[in-house]
Amino acid sequence: MLNEPNIHSAAHVDASVAYRKWIESKGKEKAYELKVRELVERTKLDAQWDGVTVPTTLEEYCLASRQQQSLAKSRHDMEAAMLLEGDDDYCFCADDDDEEFDDFDEMYEEADDEEEVVDCEDEGVACHRGDATGSASKTDVVANSSVQPSGGHNVPSTSSPGG
Repeated sequence: MLNEPNIHSAAHVDASVAYRKWIESKGKEKAYELKVRELVERTKLDAQWDGVTVPTTLEEYCLASRQQQSLAKSRHDMEAAMLLEGDDDYCFCADDDDEEFDDFDEMYEEADDEEEVVDCEDEGVACHRGDATGSASKTDVVANSSVQPSGGHNVPSTSSPGG
């Protein structure tokens, strides 16, 4: 409100009306001026309560801004120095985890190569052979669309259509 409020905003209609009247009366209407003074005093009390120093002149404002910038720069410099002081966890280079993922890929490719599908007696069933002996266990049997639920278990259907 100190520096020409946005009188076209619906955010604070009373302030807009008071400001317009103050401008039109060339400062004779005091409602806007009183409202601004009240807000300034309330802000000073809030700042004092919070332990904040509010600049009151342009010089104080500019000085505070420069001090904040230099403080922020020095904090940034200190953080960067701490990161670079030999802590290997913050290395910004290639990560060794990529090699670990490559090892996993190789293991799974080898497992896929060892497993092959063999024909079984029933047409709708494929048996996966997981070892070099060629034996397929009951857990290796995978049923296709001819599987029908029976008592909570999947049992391959051996009956032919119509009978």
